Amino acid sequence: MKNISKTSFIYGVLMIIAATTGKIVVNYISRDLELGYMLGATLLVITFIYYISIKLQKTNIGRLLSLFIP
Repeated sequence: MKNISKTSFIYGVLMIIAATTGKIVVNYISRDLELGYMLGATLLVITFIYYISIKLQKTNIGRLLSLFIP
């Protein structure tokens, strides 16, 4: 524990949490909701792209990109 930095430790813990949460969400969508892997993955990708587009619209980069991409 003394050989690892605090930042590396926090990063590792957050990666484990993110991976576990992602697996739980994917299993819930594909298996519990019985949507299948293809439809579940498609829904997650669409949700991610929609979220990123909303976040980009609130930044200067998003305003710049909106000039080129309607």
